[in-house]
Order: sequence, then structure tokens, then C-alpha cells
Amino acid sequence: MGSALPRARRRDGSNAGLLVLLLAFVALLVGVIVVLLSNGTMFDRSPQSDLERDYQFLLAAAKKTPEDPAVLMTLAETEMQLGKSQDAFDHADLALKFGSKKAAYNQRYATLLGLDRRAEAAIPYLKKEIELDGKGRNPEPHFLLAQIASKSGEHKEALKEIRLALKIDPMAADVRLVYAEILENAGEKKDAVKQYKVAMKFLPGDERPVSALERLGVKVDSAEASAPAGHP
Repeated sequence: MGSALPRARRRDGSNAGLLVLLLAFVALLVGVIVVLLSNGTMFDRSPQSDLERDYQFLLAAAKKTPEDPAVLMTLAETEMQLGKSQDAFDHADLALKFGSKKAAYNQRYATLLGLDRRAEAAIPYLKKEIELDGKGRNPEPHFLLAQIASKSGEHKEALKEIRLALKIDPMAADVRLVYAEILENAGEKKDAVKQYKVAMKFLPGDERPVSALERLGVKVDSAEASAPAGHP
């Protein structure tokens, strides 16, 4: 008489039971895959967000108008947000090729370089933007140059550029705050305090100028911190 079949070994439950559960899971997984394939959703490449939808739209637009700097630069900026830095600079280079003599493109290219942590490389593009501006109506390249210079410890250059930015747009609250920070970094405490107070008026309720003043040993009244510019 042949030997009996070995019994299933048990360890905290039946192995046979585990096998049944495993088979049931596999069957369920196969069923899900079949449903996805039948619905065409398993390999669905449709955009999963507004940003991806914009990206697909811009890719299509770039194919139709491959020499349009506006489309190419916007595509590059979108790709940078999606983490596609190499593609971003490929398209930004093309945008600059076709739009380097037009306003904004050099500045936008410089901003991409800044996002890519290549701030120093952005300097010539910002200077080109200022040159194209001609009449000095755009404060942004001066503002960006000031920040780059400040981070490099070139306080004199940073102050020159930030003052040019404020001359063009004296009501720019964030520029005013950066001006105060540059003054503080340059060791000009008295002027820094003055500009932080101005920034506090432009940015009522903002903790940044208040914290900076307290750091410099200046007591700030709560009513003063919340009062907007032009109010007592």
C-alpha cells in the first residue's frame, strides 16, 4: 500500500489556507488588469494635473510653431516645474535664439538659471535685459542682480542695483524688504532699521520685517506692525 500523502504543515494557521488566499489575490489582480485593459486606462497617458495638461498643450503648440519664442519659453518654464530641466533648457535655448532681442526673454532665461542654481550664469542675461529695456522701466532685472550680488558678498553692487529697482518702482514692498536685508548684511544697521520700518508699513501683518527689527534690538508696537502705509 502506497504511503499516505503528507499532511499540510501548520504554523500559526494552515498553509493550505494561505495558498487559497494567495490564489484569490492573484485572481483578483488578474481581474483588475483585465478591467483596466478593457477600459483602456492601464496605459492611459492623459494628464494627471493642470500642469501636465498645460505641458501637453504647449508641446503641441511648439510643434505647430517651432520658432515662436513665447511658446518655447513658456514650455521651458513648465518643464522646469515638472523637473525636466534638460528639456527646459533645450527649449529655452531655442526661445532665446528667436527672441533674444525682445523684452522679457533674457530675464526669463535668467530666472530659469536661478532655479537651476546657476545664479552667476544669469548675470549677463539680466544685463542684456536692462540694455534692451533702454528707458529703465523694468525693475526686475535690477532686483535679481541685487540678490545675486548680495549672496556673493558684493554689498556695494547689491545696494546699487536694489536702489535702481526701487527708483523704478518705489512701492514694491518685497523689494523694499530685500533692500533692508541687504543693508543689514552690509553692516548698515541704522539704514536697515529705517527700511524695515518702511517695509513693515507696506506689508502690514507680515512677520518678516517685525522679526528683523526685533533681531536688531528694535521694539515694535503691535499696532504699528499692523498699520498699513499712510495710516497713523
